[in-house]
Amino acid sequence: MLNFKNSIPLVCLSLMFLFFTECNLFQKKENASEPDVKDAEAEMIFQQEKSELLSKANTELSAINKRILACNDKIKEGLKLTEAQNKALDEFEAKRASINKRIHEIKNVQLSEWESFKTEFETDLRNASADIERIQAELK
Repeated sequence: MLNFKNSIPLVCLSLMFLFFTECNLFQKKENASEPDVKDAEAEMIFQQEKSELLSKANTELSAINKRILACNDKIKEGLKLTEAQNKALDEFEAKRASINKRIHEIKNVQLSEWESFKTEFETDLRNASADIERIQAELK
């Protein structure tokens, strides 16, 4: 059987082992949380970019819708459209429908696809805006 004098060093060694083991685990946990913080920051920036793109899209579509209403008013006043103007309006409506569909996809875009999605979406918005502006100018 162990006597008291022999068990004191054994207890001390056990406590030291436990202490160093816990310190090492704490340090690993602390290091593991650093990537989590970076991931959270990246996700927050990503969500902010999505929000900004959505806001920009809504602003652009609002301006496009005002131009469409102006075109509709001219048509209601009795303006006859040419075949080319009808075709241009049909093509524009297809673009606008595509943009509306992709607005709802913004929240589901993955980070790996974000840059290409954003670039293509912004280009399509600019093109749609330019198209309706051109159509409106032709209707004068």
